Amino acid sequence: FNPALYTARVSDVSLDRLLMCAESTMSYVPEAASEYLAATGDNDGVKTESGNTVLDCWQDKWWVAPACRANPSGCIPCITSK
Repeated sequence: FNPALYTARVSDVSLDRLLMCAESTMSYVPEAASEYLAATGDNDGVKTESGNTVLDCWQDKWWVAPACRANPSGCIPCITSK
């Protein structure tokens, strides 16, 4: 089963239309990355910047789930907004 066959791809979304992670999720919910890390132990999904735990975003625009990190462009995009 490959749901990506039936949806848009990450490459179909113009990066110019997306905010950077620091401007979107991390500005609305600054504790999101530290809560994610505490709940999952997924060190590869976060990084430390200026002493703060932040999401480690691919192309500074997409946070990529563990199952997609080997091939982010082949995964289904999920876009949210405040």
